[in-house]
Amino acid sequence: MKRVSGAAIILALILMSWWWFSPTQIIKRRVASLIDTVQVPTGMSEIGRKSRGAHLADHLAASLEIHPPKHFFQTLPASLKRDSAAAGYAFFATTVRRISLEDLEFDQIDRDGNRAHVVFHLDAIVEMPSVTPVDGILHFDTQWILDPDLGWVMRSIQWHQTGRQ
Repeated sequence: MKRVSGAAIILALILMSWWWFSPTQIIKRRVASLIDTVQVPTGMSEIGRKSRGAHLADHLAASLEIHPPKHFFQTLPASLKRDSAAAGYAFFATTVRRISLEDLEFDQIDRDGNRAHVVFHLDAIVEMPSVTPVDGILHFDTQWILDPDLGWVMRSIQWHQTGRQ
């Protein structure tokens, strides 16, 4: 009986490892890590806010394509280098009161070799000193590539906002 239960535990560990290290689960963890990185809680120190840019760089491809909504509150270039995107975000993070991103849900993950198409949504609030440009559900359509040094990194992002239901 002990051999059977020991074998069952080993089989369960093997299956859990296979699931945990599957490309889809790794991509989900990278997206969740990116979301955690761009959050700015109320009361975060200026140094903490500035350091968000360096952490963001670890999640971005060498060049990032950006496709904001038509009526986005700020003009953005269509493409940015990794360092420019990280520096721009570090500056932006010092100007906001808070960025809250919650309830991440994946709608689609399609992987083809070293590329992945990831669609997800979350509840978001971006509060600035004089305006709250984002307050609702953000829907993201992203493209990721497998970088040999950084792992899965985002190379393209498109989004739009809808109201909460």
